[in-house]
Amino acid sequence: MNQIGLFDICRNRHRGNPESETANIRISRAKSGIRERVLEYIRSEGIDGATCSEIEEALKLSHQTASARCAELKKLKLVAASGKHRATSSGSKAAVLRVLK
Repeated sequence: MNQIGLFDICRNRHRGNPESETANIRISRAKSGIRERVLEYIRSEGIDGATCSEIEEALKLSHQTASARCAELKKLKLVAASGKHRATSSGSKAAVLRVLK
């Protein structure tokens, strides 16, 4: 399993909640594949990049899954916020991510 497989990028947010810990273990083997799909989607959007909301919709992922994989990709320095924002379906502003490598 890769270095970030069992690492829980959201641990600080849920503070060791047992249900969240169990969910992290359950998804640990799938994380790298989902991360690759997210990275490829962002890459496919070119200079326009993608927001987490757009990734969720395009790849049919839950918000929690998409957000966590985006956070992992940022930690791995494979993607970064471009400094631009786009509106989500709720009207909120979301950061646009772009591939770094």
